[in-house]
Amino acid sequence: MGGSHFRLDAAKARRKVERIQQFLPKGSTILDVGCGPGFFVAESRKEGFIVMGCDIAQVAAEYAKRELHIEIQTGAFTKISFKEQFFDAVTMFSCLEHTLSPEDNLEKARKLLRPKGLLALSIPNAWGIGRYIKGYHWRGFSFPEHLHFWGKQEMVALLQNNGFTNIQTPFKDNNFFRDTIYYYAWKI
Repeated sequence: MGGSHFRLDAAKARRKVERIQQFLPKGSTILDVGCGPGFFVAESRKEGFIVMGCDIAQVAAEYAKRELHIEIQTGAFTKISFKEQFFDAVTMFSCLEHTLSPEDNLEKARKLLRPKGLLALSIPNAWGIGRYIKGYHWRGFSFPEHLHFWGKQEMVALLQNNGFTNIQTPFKDNNFFRDTIYYYAWKI
């Protein structure tokens, strides 16, 4: 990964951290699921959060260790052991659409969260303008990596059906113009 990619990924991670800071005080515990090479983990730690990461890709863990000096756990999130009700937040940025069972992943996240813990996630917006303009070339149709597609109503229902409430998106109803939607929801 070159220097320009490193700076771009670090900048994206910083923006995600800024969003999380709206909801959590410094010192909060966070698990970043699907953390990739660990940029969000690294940037969150700089801001005073206690953060762990996990990813299915061994190459991501090797990069995180070599370049960012971060240890991340590897394997399927639903199979990795973490202490229940330990985390103040679980993040799943650009992750849930890759999973075989989103419901199993949300159930695991809910079990790991403390009461009223925060779930923060992002997904490609299947009902946004980008999909209509680009058709089958839309980045959300990334086969075979993306296994699921949701619009806002479908995602809200999925989160509610899996024990989350007070679901928010930062841009309210203007998500039609966004290729990615961020969701913030709290454990019931």
